[in-house]
Amino acid sequence: MIGRFLSRFPRAVTTLILAVLAVSIWEATVYVETVVRPREAAAREAMIAREIGRADKLFARAKYETALSEYGYVLTGFVDELSTEVRRRLHDRVGTCLVELAVAGNEEGSFERGIDSYHAALALIPEPPSPAGSEIWYRIGKAYMAQSRMTGESAVADAAADAFETGLSALSAERNAGQYATGLRLTGNAHRRLHELDPEQNPMDNVMRFYEEALRIAGPVEEPVAHGETLSEIARAHVLLAERGYRHRQLREAIETFERVLAVFTVEAFPERHAATHKEMGDTYTVMSELGPRNRSDRAAHLQRVLRYQNKAKQSYRIAKSFGFEPGFSVAGDEQETPVVEEKKE
Repeated sequence: MIGRFLSRFPRAVTTLILAVLAVSIWEATVYVETVVRPREAAAREAMIAREIGRADKLFARAKYETALSEYGYVLTGFVDELSTEVRRRLHDRVGTCLVELAVAGNEEGSFERGIDSYHAALALIPEPPSPAGSEIWYRIGKAYMAQSRMTGESAVADAAADAFETGLSALSAERNAGQYATGLRLTGNAHRRLHELDPEQNPMDNVMRFYEEALRIAGPVEEPVAHGETLSEIARAHVLLAERGYRHRQLREAIETFERVLAVFTVEAFPERHAATHKEMGDTYTVMSELGPRNRSDRAAHLQRVLRYQNKAKQSYRIAKSFGFEPGFSVAGDEQETPVVEEKKE
C-alpha cells in the first residue's frame, strides 16, 4: 500500500517523503532511548527505594515480622535490579529479622534460616575479609548464643565461639581497636556460656583472659563503649561464679567492677548505660542482702550488712528507674532508706 501511495508522486517528492519519515522514526527512537526509558528506569528505582525505605523504617521500630515480609518482597521481585551492596544489606537485615523473631518465639522466626541469610550476605562481600564481614560474623555468633540459651546445647555455644573468632580474624587490633575488643568480649561471652553448661571442661580463667585482653586493647578514653561493656561482662562473670561458692567475695568483686563501669559510663556521656549499670548493681546488692551470716558470731554484723545492701540496692534502683529500667528483684522494706551503723569494710 505504501508503494502504491508513493507511486503517485514524482521521484523527487517520494524521496523527500521517505527522508522525512526516516528522520521522524530516528527522532522517535532517540526520544524513547534518551527520555522515556531513563524516566521509566528512574521511576522504577524510586519505587524500589521506597519499598526498601518502608522496610527499613519497620526494622528500626523492631517490627521484624512486617519488615521481613517487605525485605522478602524486594529480594524476590527486584533482585536483578539491586546492587551487590544493597543485596548484602538486605540479606543481613533478613537474617536479623529471622533471629529476633525466633528469640521472641514467633513462628515466622528461625535461627537456621537467619544464619543462612547472614551467610548469603557474607557471600556478597568481596575478598579479602573486611570489618563489614566481621560484623556479620558477630551477628552469626550472637544468633548461636541466643539459640544456646533457648536449647541448652553446648555445640551451639561452640559454634558461637567459632563465629566470633572468625570475625576477629579479619581485624587488626591496631587499626580496628574497638571492633577487635568487641570480638574478644563476645568470644569471652561464648566461653562463659560454655562454662555455665560445663564448668569442669571450660574454666572461667579462659573467659577472663579474653576480657582482660579486650580491656588492654580498648582503653577507657579511646574506646569507652568497648571498655565499659567488657567491664560489665567481667562483673557478670563474678555474679555467675558466686553461684558456685565464695558468694560474698565474688559478689563484692562484681560490685567493685560495676563501680569501674560507672566511672566509664558517666551519667553525662552515657546516661542510659549508666542507668542500666545501676540496675545490675541493684540486682547484685539485693542478692548480697539475701545471703546468710557466715557463722553465729557474725549475726549482728550480718544484720548491718543486710540493711546496708538493701539501702544500696534502693539507691541504684532509683537511678535506674528514672531511665525506665525496672528492678530485677524486689527489695525488702519501703522506699525509705534504713539507718545503718557504719562498720569497717570487709
